[in-house]
Amino acid sequence: MTNGITSVTTPELWVRPREGAEITVTDAYKGVARFIDELDKTFTRVRLPQDRDRLKAGERVDFFGAHLDPAGVGYLDHRLGWREVDQVTVKQGWLEIHRHGGGKPWARLPVEMVENLSVLLALAARMRQEAAGKRPRPDDPA
Repeated sequence: MTNGITSVTTPELWVRPREGAEITVTDAYKGVARFIDELDKTFTRVRLPQDRDRLKAGERVDFFGAHLDPAGVGYLDHRLGWREVDQVTVKQGWLEIHRHGGGKPWARLPVEMVENLSVLLALAARMRQEAAGKRPRPDDPA
């Protein structure tokens, strides 16, 4: 599990292996921003098809603080159906889930509470497109 967060001030990468201790890589390492970006891209490229297949099979995919399933996106015991989801974005360190017609986010979680953020964002975009009856673009990795 990874969560690469790059901000204006300090890039950090948290790696939470299934077994063993969490690893944190900070800007104390030369070239850490590029390393984080490349690791996130590689991890997403590997993980995305696996989690996409799980969704297609009707399974729920957990991202620690948030989850996706074929019916919608959620956190804790709350879920918003895909037809109701307007957008899923990251703004100033927060994952925001917006409902159609709503001003404020339906849910707002600190990105630190979301594992595999890039995978979640790609899958959420695809599920929203499918719920809207749109065919995903051929170059869409999800």
